[in-house]
Parts: sequence; structure tokens; C-alpha cells
Amino acid sequence: KFLTFLVLVNLSFILQFSLQFSIFPTKASAEEIKNQEEEEWRKNLIISNILQAPFGILGLEYHRGLSKNISIGGSFTYISLGVFKGFRVGPDLGLFPFGKAPEGFNLLLSPGFISGDVGIEKEFTLLIIKVKAEAEIGTLKGISFPVLLRYNWIFGKRGLGFALSLGAGLHFLALTFERPIGEIKVLGIIKVSGKANVPIPLPPLPIFNLSLGLGF
Repeated sequence: KFLTFLVLVNLSFILQFSLQFSIFPTKASAEEIKNQEEEEWRKNLIISNILQAPFGILGLEYHRGLSKNISIGGSFTYISLGVFKGFRVGPDLGLFPFGKAPEGFNLLLSPGFISGDVGIEKEFTLLIIKVKAEAEIGTLKGISFPVLLRYNWIFGKRGLGFALSLGAGLHFLALTFERPIGEIKVLGIIKVSGKANVPIPLPPLPIFNLSLGLGF
């Protein structure tokens, strides 16, 4: 009887221990799980659009997950297209309806400022934009506002991981020239003209994104 009593006591103790530590997590284990989830949420993303590089456009973007649905950041782009030398800089806002920003499907809004110099040339080409003037063009500046739908991947489960971004959208652009512009052609079809030091809005331009980088 005494041995039976000891066996029952031991079984009761083992059962109580198992229920406490295996089935029902303690406060400490819940905190550990929460910390692991936060570590897996990699909030930083640095990428560069490799589709632009062959044309002399070198850019770098940084995005930080402010919450699971919003990222903030900024981008800088150096532009060297023929006689045109300039740059673009601006903040970035990413909206993520699903997933953990800056990873997943998102709408990217990137208002920015563009500035450059053409020198004494009377015409130049910016990819699909061709500009002609009666006198030397000199400098230009403007507002640049790309809007993209894209998807960002950060590979690996945690820590530093390879990043890939794919997307497309429209680039809204308004340029101000130092000299009067006789003609601006977009895709060789659409023509606009304008006065000196007056913003000239251009038709929305298609843009494509294939970016590589790192997430952490």
C-alpha cells in the first residue's frame, strides 16, 4: 500500500509538471516566442534597381518598416545620360496591405527633386524624352514623383538576407528649364513646349523595377 501511495504521488507530480510547462506556456516562454517573432521581422531594406544601370542611372533606396503596414525611407539617384548630368533625391513611403513592411506586396510613393545640367547643348535625350531648344539649354530642375506597385522579398528566416524587388508603375514629372524649350517629345509621339523657368508637366512615363539588395 505504501508503495502504491508513492507511485500515485510521483505520477501526480509528473502530470502537474507536464501540464504546467508543456501544455500551458509560462510568462517567460511567451516572451521568448514574442522576441523570436520580432527577430524574424526584418525592418530594414537596401536595394538598387539594376534595370537602370546600363543606361547610366545609378540609384540606392533605403526602407525601414515603421509598422507592419507602413515603411519610410529615402532614395538617391545619380544620372549620367549623354550630355545630361544630374541627380534625383527624395523620401519614400511604402504602404503594405499584407505582410511585414518592408517585405511583401506594396504601393510605393516617392516624391522627389531632380536637378541637372546640359551645358551648351541645344538638345538632349533622357531615355524616352527628347528635348530641343533654340539656344543652349543650360540647367534644369523639376519635381519627380514615381508611383509603383511592387513586391519585396527578403530570403532566409532571420538575420541578414538577400533581397529582391519586382514591380512597375508610372513616373509623374514636371521639368523647369533655364531657357525656353521649343519641343519635348515623349516616346517620339507626344509633343509639349514651354517657357523658361516655368514648370512643364510631362505625360506619365512607364517605369519598371528589378532591384537587388539586402534585408536585415
